Amino acid sequence: MEPKKAIKEKLKPNIMAEKKGGEKAKGFKHFLTTIISSRKLKASQRLSNHLPQLVGPIEYYKSLSELTEEEKTWLKSAESKIAEINQARLDLNSETGWKIYKQLRRELLTLDYKYRKAYCINEAMTIFYESNKKIKPGSWRIKTINSLLAIPDPTEEKIEEIKKVLESSALEDKELSKKILDLIPKADDGTKVKNIFNPDVPLENIVYAAKILDEYQDNFYADLEAFNNRIQLLGKLVFLSLLIWILFAPNLGHFPNAKDLSEAVIEKQAEAFWEAVHAKDSVTLQQNEEEEPPVPAVDKDSLDQGGDESSATQETSESQTDTLPADPPSVDTPEIESIIPDTPQTNNSSMDQPLGSAKKDSPKKNVPDKKETTPDKKAAKPDKDPNKQKISWWKKHYEARRLSLFVILTGFIGSLVSAFLRSIKIGEKAFIPNKFFGRSVMNARLMLSTASALAIYIFLSTGVIFIFQGPISFELLLTFAFVAGFSERLILRSVEKLTKEELYMGRKKKD
Repeated sequence: MEPKKAIKEKLKPNIMAEKKGGEKAKGFKHFLTTIISSRKLKASQRLSNHLPQLVGPIEYYKSLSELTEEEKTWLKSAESKIAEINQARLDLNSETGWKIYKQLRRELLTLDYKYRKAYCINEAMTIFYESNKKIKPGSWRIKTINSLLAIPDPTEEKIEEIKKVLESSALEDKELSKKILDLIPKADDGTKVKNIFNPDVPLENIVYAAKILDEYQDNFYADLEAFNNRIQLLGKLVFLSLLIWILFAPNLGHFPNAKDLSEAVIEKQAEAFWEAVHAKDSVTLQQNEEEEPPVPAVDKDSLDQGGDESSATQETSESQTDTLPADPPSVDTPEIESIIPDTPQTNNSSMDQPLGSAKKDSPKKNVPDKKETTPDKKAAKPDKDPNKQKISWWKKHYEARRLSLFVILTGFIGSLVSAFLRSIKIGEKAFIPNKFFGRSVMNARLMLSTASALAIYIFLSTGVIFIFQGPISFELLLTFAFVAGFSERLILRSVEKLTKEELYMGRKKKD
């Protein structure tokens, strides 16, 4: 009989090398294939690691001399099925390979029950406890498995009989026997015992229970596969949206540096930021419609010196007009000096002039000439500067693109920090299926975090969130982006508040 280690090494070669005819695949094409099909390669490699659990028992039964002709025929068909599993593994079709593998394992229970009954009982015990651990309580699957493998309504006498069988070490696996003893309650505790494994379970019950558990596992992995495909599609769409946004980034607002702002503004920003992040209703959209505009302050000394209210308001109005910028000169209207002459013209002015020039030089009723008053439309248009260079599309949107890129990058860094902390906390506690699809979930989280950071940037630019009324610094914007990338709670609260506010405003408008 060939040792089990040699069989495992024989069945565990490089998959890509087997496709190349035994030579190890190299080059850029192999690198791309490995990246694109990495998940399928890992699934096929896992299937290859489980194959020795079938090949070893089959080789053992082939060496027995007391086999019947029917059993020998089954062993030959089992070898052909193993070849089908290997072909499915090489084709990266692990789903088909696993179905053949599980069917072959169930058929192998027949020989196990006949020639290695203790081993078969251990398999049944594993199926029983795995089903009660993983399958949802109350479902039809767990009820069927318990009715097949458990003792129906066990009495105290039957429990004591089972204890004697387990304590006699009739089973090979003593740890499983000990688990059964621990799960069986004492006779004097007054509890009703329900699900207790029956060591005398018949073969047909074991095979059917294994089939139910295999179907449950297949459905579970099919659901995980559908979930994985869905989040991969959403992640690709988010990545494409981020690329389009960076290429055509609009100018949403001005975010000055913190060094250009006063210390009082920075302190107010910090208070509003902590309130937005930590408060229950952190991201608010409260717009006080009843808030009155600020009244300009009046100097009390001017009122004490006898100045009345009219003088005070006049001073404030003058101070406001001083701060307003001067109106630019109009291009379309001519200057006043070109319309009104320097010397006033009267009707008697024609007496001082020669007779021949009176009709020509005298103005007509002081009405300006229409040609002089009507603006020249052609002259109003600014002349095109021939030396002026056209600004390229890339340079025109450079600042907005640069700001969006920094926001997305900061949100991505926040998501990386969150992913590291989650990975450290989870550690070895996660189940194998969750670890298998953990990479897709992590990629989806990264895409969601970057999209959340960009959404917060849009919300801050429009002013619908964040209590602080004033300029938002560039550093504070990046801090918001980092928080949005680190945790999705900020974007969820923002969207929730936005949705509630829209519904509320809609009802208010209708009323």
